[in-house]
Amino acid sequence: MIKIILDGLSGEREVNGETYNGAMPGLRETSLSDDQIAGILSYIRTEKFGNAAEGITPEEVSALR
Repeated sequence: MIKIILDGLSGEREVNGETYNGAMPGLRETSLSDDQIAGILSYIRTEKFGNAAEGITPEEVSALR
């Protein structure tokens, strides 16, 4: 998830048998801090995917940035 948010994603992707084709720009060069990106990803991971996965830490974001 971190690499997708930082570097973006484009082209066709198949998810659960459904094909998506689009573009999402990366946020690597934005003014968002590692803490802010970690917060966004943690929210998406736990609230939108409905699982009990641990949150993303700012240190994990920083390591991939």
